[in-house]
Amino acid sequence: MRRIVLAVAAAALVAVLVAAPASAGGASLATVQDRYEPGDIATVVAYVGPGSAGGWVDDGPYFTYAEVGPNRRVPLGRLGLEPTRFGPAIQRVSLTFVVPEDVPAGHYQLVTCNAGCTKGLGELAGGTLNVGVDPVQPVVREWPPDEFEIVNLPPGARTTWPSAPAPPIASPPTTVSTPARTLPRLAQPPTPATATSHDASPLALALGGAVAAVCVGMVLVALRDG
Repeated sequence: MRRIVLAVAAAALVAVLVAAPASAGGASLATVQDRYEPGDIATVVAYVGPGSAGGWVDDGPYFTYAEVGPNRRVPLGRLGLEPTRFGPAIQRVSLTFVVPEDVPAGHYQLVTCNAGCTKGLGELAGGTLNVGVDPVQPVVREWPPDEFEIVNLPPGARTTWPSAPAPPIASPPTTVSTPARTLPRLAQPPTPATATSHDASPLALALGGAVAAVCVGMVLVALRDG
């Protein structure tokens, strides 16, 4: 029976470990503008960390493509990688390109991979390029507050980034003042040992009651026999 329980627990653990990467989200290339027209100069930016199934900086260079049809990818250019103030585990990736003239209006998925498309870049999951149409839903750009492309965003654009811990609040300056004169506090007299305490435990009360009952019974027996 013990072996069966251990086997079931191990299978459940494996299932959780396998399912976790599949449900985890990844970084996405976000466009500076919500939509572009053919011939426009477009820019995409993302902040990327390592991924369990993707390549990393040393596996580059990396290139980004727009999927414009079944088995058809339009190359957009080589993706630039830059270190960030967040350490070597976070890379800023960006690409500026001209939107192809022969691309009809639509929403196009962006794909990034290295030469030969043998590996992706870390946790980068892709992105969407809106050509001649508005986005299906508002574009959320996962950029830190100091990303310089933020000034080029359209009005009302939304960015998000994990909040940093708030700095500790400085204590206000201490004001030196003369304390008011107070009378010394008188010592409280000790509690007499014979005083009844209201904090007696229920167990003590029960034992006391039992002893009293026994004593009363003995007295009654003695009176009856007498």
